[in-house]
Amino acid sequence: MGQLQNSEAYNDDVQRLITEENLREIMKGGTDLKTFTPHLAYYMRQNDINTPRRMAMFLAQVAHESGRFYYLKELGNGEAYNPPSQKATNLGNTEPGDGPRYKGRGLIQITGRDNYNQYGKIMNLDLINNPELLEQKDNAVHVSCLFWKHRNLNQLADQDDFIGVTKRINGGTNGLAERQKYYDKAKEVFGISQ
Repeated sequence: MGQLQNSEAYNDDVQRLITEENLREIMKGGTDLKTFTPHLAYYMRQNDINTPRRMAMFLAQVAHESGRFYYLKELGNGEAYNPPSQKATNLGNTEPGDGPRYKGRGLIQITGRDNYNQYGKIMNLDLINNPELLEQKDNAVHVSCLFWKHRNLNQLADQDDFIGVTKRINGGTNGLAERQKYYDKAKEVFGISQ
């Protein structure tokens, strides 16, 4: 895709494209999009999700993960993430009850004690003792943008590696068709031809 030479131009893209109207077009029936819009614009800028393709791919993924911003907490009970399961080990869940306590939250559904600890430190929030803080809209967007940047998803988005991005977020390709539908719509709304 080439070097990013003018970060101001890319931040102008965020302001121009991350609007309530565009979000409604991408996520028909989405929940409370007006409230989410300023949080998205702010944290997407802060985490370099600032080109049309990066924004389109990010929105497609979080639209699927959160049910168009309706679910800021995973619907499942989280028991599958309890020790001694391999999933628990992979997520750093070491204590009984860690699965439900640290189940998916935020737009991107951050999961596991290790992630809550890591992002809590970055956000200056005690997410270990207060995991429900990720259900607040501002925090739900913030943690999702941080996760995106720290997992190097901007680089995959620049390469248009939709499946690679999906696997880094989901661990597999669950919901791929729906994610692709949101991505195609976002590309159309943002004027991305390829």
